[in-house]
Amino acid sequence: MTSIFILVGMLVLGAALVQILGRTSRSTAIEVWSIRAYSAASSGAEKALAELYPLTGTGTGCGGVSTAWNIGADTGLEGFSGCSVSLGCSAVSSAGQTMYTITSDAICKSENCSGTASDSSGCMRVKRTVRVTAME
Repeated sequence: MTSIFILVGMLVLGAALVQILGRTSRSTAIEVWSIRAYSAASSGAEKALAELYPLTGTGTGCGGVSTAWNIGADTGLEGFSGCSVSLGCSAVSSAGQTMYTITSDAICKSENCSGTASDSSGCMRVKRTVRVTAME
């Protein structure tokens, strides 16, 4: 009788440990995807700033800033595969100065995301936004 009690207790303890490890694994994966999305959004903001203020001459304002960037395909970096960046730029002029606001939205998703909510088992999708203000 005592041995059955010990076996049941060990089984319950083992099941609890398996469940805890599964949750830890998922939260680590979410953290990794979050860092990728934040890095992609930051890189998008830097790309937009480089287009706004090119080293080779005078920029053309918000008209010269890209609106989308497939960072994974364009850079060839594996860490950004599955990531895309949407860029926005707005300008406000006052007293002879122009203030630009650049918004960079990055979405990184795992390869098994089909785009519909019903087929999203195992899908990992994370979005991060970086906003930068620059004055001319």
